[in-house]
Amino acid sequence: MRHRSGLRSRDLVLMAADPNHDVLVVHPLAALDTMITTYHATLTTTGTADGPGGGPR
Repeated sequence: MRHRSGLRSRDLVLMAADPNHDVLVVHPLAALDTMITTYHATLTTTGTADGPGGGPR
């Protein structure tokens, strides 16, 4: 499974389970870094965490 997903034996990951849907998601730290960086970049361009137009006021 690691080979198919591109993970090496010592790679650090975040595992998140949703037992209600029988799902286990494995996020490599590099992917989390990209997700967080992208999210924070949207905050600086939109000014809010709610995206364009902002949230309720």
